[in-house]
Amino acid sequence: FSDYGAVYFKDRIIFSSSRIEAGVSVYSFDGQGFSNLYESMYQPKDKNWKRASKISELSSNYNDGAIAYCAQIKTAFFTQCNVTKGKPAVCNIMESRYDEATNKWSAPKIVNIEGVSADVAHPAISSDGNTLIFASRREGGLGGSDLWMSKRQSAKWTAPENLGNTINTSQDELFPVFFKDSVLYFSSEGHTIIGGLDLFFSVWKNETWSLPVNMKKPFNSAADDFYLVFHENEEEGFFTSNRTGGKGSDDIYRFFLSPITLTVKGKVLDDADKKPLKDAKLMLTTGEGKKDSLLTNSKGEYQFKLDRNLKYKINVSLAGFFGDSKTLSTVGEKFSKEFSKEKGLDYDFILKKIPKEEITIPDIYYDYNQYTLREESKESLDKLVKLLEDTPEAQIQINAHTDERGEQKYNMTLSENRAKSVVEYLIENGIDKNRLTSKGFGFSMPVVKNAKTEEQHQLNRRTTFKVMN
Repeated sequence: FSDYGAVYFKDRIIFSSSRIEAGVSVYSFDGQGFSNLYESMYQPKDKNWKRASKISELSSNYNDGAIAYCAQIKTAFFTQCNVTKGKPAVCNIMESRYDEATNKWSAPKIVNIEGVSADVAHPAISSDGNTLIFASRREGGLGGSDLWMSKRQSAKWTAPENLGNTINTSQDELFPVFFKDSVLYFSSEGHTIIGGLDLFFSVWKNETWSLPVNMKKPFNSAADDFYLVFHENEEEGFFTSNRTGGKGSDDIYRFFLSPITLTVKGKVLDDADKKPLKDAKLMLTTGEGKKDSLLTNSKGEYQFKLDRNLKYKINVSLAGFFGDSKTLSTVGEKFSKEFSKEKGLDYDFILKKIPKEEITIPDIYYDYNQYTLREESKESLDKLVKLLEDTPEAQIQINAHTDERGEQKYNMTLSENRAKSVVEYLIENGIDKNRLTSKGFGFSMPVVKNAKTEEQHQLNRRTTFKVMN
């Protein structure tokens, strides 16, 4: 028989069923029973569901089904259709309040929506109980069954507003379900479909519904798929389908989202020969201060597991080498992902050995006879800042050299001031002053002695650093 529309309710589920059992009349239209509302509880010990029992207070001699429950107002909304032979079904949305003390439901009553006498079904209710979306073939729609919305104002519900042609088509749109008020799941025959009724979702953003997205396989099939409900706090839920392989007619399916696995992996290599570096230390840090660390294996490899919706920084260090770091973010990742070079995301590290000699800092410029750094020098110095941040134990000396023109004493003072200006920039950008010294050499250590061309003079005018400890 048809079993459909399972929703979570406290420690159990409520669903609709047209099963024929004692006290259930046969619905001549399809030879099944009139649809009634049932409940069942999962029994973890037995790993099975308790035998379903009819909720007598919510079931009538008519077709009752497609229920939605609002925990904030402790009220259920469901469809009730009175079918008279040879006449169209007269469907209303009913409401019933749950009494926790007695575990009973109040007598259902019709939800009075302004300007609506009947032909409304499949209610979806917002978390505050003030917005109702439902299906109806009422006049003013786009054709077939459309989705409509009504707002609660005091004790009344406003006249229905069609959700418009973003959601509705000339075919049927049915079984709307809210998820945390910002996502609407529903089924449609009119949007691009795999077959029969397909499940779609649309997101409420900037005061409008986004274009519906087909949920594709495995949610959708060549048959009818509808009434998808997510658990509020768990990545699981239910939907209904009459696809092949079920018990027959409409069946309730339970689903669990695949766990999302996020990893970052890579290698640490020597810049000189690109050979792997063993026992390099990698530190993984989040913005919240959470840390994890490991050492590379004999192949220079490392791998970390990541959590969702976090920003990370990876630092690598090895004695005798400059450190390095990279950042990554898992914010917004909805599917399993590997951050690696093989996947087009390079998280390999190439470490440079710390030399004994000076290292020239490229593109450091001053105006003629000046020691104030020019703006274009700062890009190079920012790289030095990062290098020092990534190699926190290194103490360095900034050295400045001039060309051979001019007096030695003047050039010595100029070079000392230029070296000091670099140190000041590094301190301003967060480098501990105790790690820094400076020295000016004037033109006592030219790269090109007796330089003649401007290019040669430029080689002599240089700023360098040397790792002292």
